[in-house]
Amino acid sequence: MKDGGTLEMKKKFLALALSMALVLYPSAGTAFAAEEGTGAVTEVNEETSEGIDAVTEGAEDSAENAEEENTAAAVDAAAEESDTAGDVAEKAADGIIASGDFGENLTWEVSEDGVLTISGDGEMNPEPGEAEPWFRYNPEIKSLVIEDGVTSITASSFSMNSNLESIKIGNTVTCIDAYAFDLCTGLKEIVIPDSVTTIGEGAFRTCENLTDITLSKNLENIENNTFSNCSSLTGIVIPGSVENIGEYAFYGCEALSAVTISDSVTSIGNSAFASCYNLNEIVVPNSVENIGRNAFAYCENLEKVTLSDNITSIAPNTFAGCTSLTEIVIPEAVTTIESESFYGCSSLSDVTIPASVTNIASDAFEGTPWFEDHTDENGLVIVNNILLQYIGDAESVVIPDTVTTIADNAFSGNTNLKKVTLPDGLTSIGWSAFEDCTALTDINIPENVSGIGSAAFAGCDSLADVTIPDNVTTIQYATFYGCNSLTSVEIPSNVTSIGSRAFYDSGLTGVTIPNSVTEIDQYALGYYGVEHGEGWGIEQLTPVENFTIYGYVDTTAQTYATDNVFNFVDLETLPEPEILPERTDETYVIGSGTGAVIYCTGEFDDFISVEMDGVLVDPSNYTVEEGSTVLTFASSYLDTLSVGRHEVTLNYINDSISTTLTILENASGTGDNTNPGTGTGDNGSGTGTNTGSGNNTSGSGTNTTAGSGTSNGSSNKGTANSVKTGDNANVALWILLAAGSVCAGAAAFGMRRRELIK
Repeated sequence: MKDGGTLEMKKKFLALALSMALVLYPSAGTAFAAEEGTGAVTEVNEETSEGIDAVTEGAEDSAENAEEENTAAAVDAAAEESDTAGDVAEKAADGIIASGDFGENLTWEVSEDGVLTISGDGEMNPEPGEAEPWFRYNPEIKSLVIEDGVTSITASSFSMNSNLESIKIGNTVTCIDAYAFDLCTGLKEIVIPDSVTTIGEGAFRTCENLTDITLSKNLENIENNTFSNCSSLTGIVIPGSVENIGEYAFYGCEALSAVTISDSVTSIGNSAFASCYNLNEIVVPNSVENIGRNAFAYCENLEKVTLSDNITSIAPNTFAGCTSLTEIVIPEAVTTIESESFYGCSSLSDVTIPASVTNIASDAFEGTPWFEDHTDENGLVIVNNILLQYIGDAESVVIPDTVTTIADNAFSGNTNLKKVTLPDGLTSIGWSAFEDCTALTDINIPENVSGIGSAAFAGCDSLADVTIPDNVTTIQYATFYGCNSLTSVEIPSNVTSIGSRAFYDSGLTGVTIPNSVTEIDQYALGYYGVEHGEGWGIEQLTPVENFTIYGYVDTTAQTYATDNVFNFVDLETLPEPEILPERTDETYVIGSGTGAVIYCTGEFDDFISVEMDGVLVDPSNYTVEEGSTVLTFASSYLDTLSVGRHEVTLNYINDSISTTLTILENASGTGDNTNPGTGTGDNGSGTGTNTGSGNNTSGSGTNTTAGSGTSNGSSNKGTANSVKTGDNANVALWILLAAGSVCAGAAAFGMRRRELIK
């Protein structure tokens, strides 16, 4: 028993000696055990045996001393170290240079030939904020084996391992987390087993030597950036389980020449295949309902595209810079082609656009041969009744009656344009359509227009007058931003919202807001700042001095005035304007040159505008004076109106008042003359001529009235004027002329009768 006990003690002390060797010979790196990261790391190297020999020599003596001193506690500790040392020796014999635990149920080890093996059951579950325990061995790791039993691959767990060349993933893995293999630039191929249903964002991003990928048949989505900048990837087949292809999913895959998209895919994200320079053809299946902006931008070798029949719009820059694309057929379901969709497609000459497309951005096809072919002699580019762009420098432009929509940016930045005539059938004006048309002074927006886009007239600092049609319900962001000359505007009663900066830096000092308005955004009215030409959007946010809001109590108008410390006038307290009929002209004779005057009791300071038959009259065609309001139409304007009754409406801040003005035809002209005239003839009878112009009963013509010798009939030289209502002197003159004519006729008839009796 003693010999047996002594032998056991010797064994334990041998183990203790081995443990001491770990301390006494650290430079040799014989063996160590250390807790790091989330698991125990055990490292073994080639000098292990030398360290063991160095401490074995005195082991028996130490054991004998321990026996004599009966130190049981020391023996137990030595036994534990003995087990560790045994493991070290065993792993060293198997070629393992490091190993440890990872999470609760997983282990890992790195072999001397550079293979990292992860095994066990369950998820990779590192401690938050701590690096993976094998991170220090990345320079040695060339291959990764994830054995069956492991169910997930942790986010960023192998990222930036540039030496990793191959991966084998077990059939129990269901999830590969975000950026798991990001920047593994040495990785050449990978097979994702069918057990995987999720691959996280950027999982294989910038694996620039990756040439071949086989995706799981059960993969649900391809997330953002999953394979972006895999510049050596040549082909990809999207399996039938995938529903969405995320943003930048294959961005910058320069060698990618073949892509197969299954009919399970419903969405292709922004820039998903952008800058895939070698992509030659793409077929988007009918299952796809949405293609994001820039999705295929700058695919320089893309020659043929087949689009899904179920997309309704083509997003901005979708095919921009596809310089090899020669033709495109837009599906029947598409209604909108957005900004720069095909911009710079320098070979695109054949475009089929269905009638369903009602909105095309002005620059959607800019830089294509097709666009140039659709520019008419006046510089207008019109497609599907949409005015895409004006390419010219005329001061006045008349838009054809067929146009129903003016595209975004159609006239933007044209500094020569002074006048635009819009067709009555126009229904929509796009955003920034006339932005920075600094010379524009005259534009009449037709009543059928129901939509005016953001910044449509921003920076039009010469525009002094504009009428917003009744069909408009929203005044968009910055619509009239920087219109410094705009001093008055009438907001229709159908408007419900006024967008931010809608009238910022305009010339308005006050405005009437109807009850219909329920929303006024920040700085919509009553502020000015840096001039638009110096870069609108950089504002000093200075309130307009004494800015006045006219509206009704307890409405959005009053709230806005209160919040911004503006004056507020309750419209209920203002008297209603009235026309003074006894002082107002009711008629005007074309060519009279006298004009027509309207007198109204409305306050001069509250006057906004005047309309003729519902059309706003340009201020250059009338003058307005105080007392209370005295409005005089210029004769040059009245001469352009048609004969008949016209409705005149004076618009005030609080109300509008209407009256009628009748335009009369000028009474002088040419026609048959039955009045005595100048003439000669046998026996005192003959034919004579009478001079005059216009439709008048006296004028040039054949005279059948008897005369004696040379007689002077009524002669009209120049243009005669009809009676103007209220001109008593002219009435008396006309009565005298009529009486004279009757007397002269009677005298002539009597003379003729006497001659016949003789």
